[in-house]
Amino acid sequence: METLSLTDFIEEAKSQPLAAKMLGCHQTALSAAIRKNRQIFIQRAKGQIVGAYEVKPALNLPFVDKQKTPSVI
Repeated sequence: METLSLTDFIEEAKSQPLAAKMLGCHQTALSAAIRKNRQIFIQRAKGQIVGAYEVKPALNLPFVDKQKTPSVI
């Protein structure tokens, strides 16, 4: 399984509209997520998107981004 950050996924897709179509959402949602610096990651297996997740701070703790993207599992 491969994990990509949202920005890397969009760069690979060559455009926000195409990436949005692949994810089943609107281009404006991707644009807003990038603008707000949301930590969203896309998971792929054998070239197919199998999931996505977002890393968020919990319990009012500050978010510390020690690693830009998670390692490939």
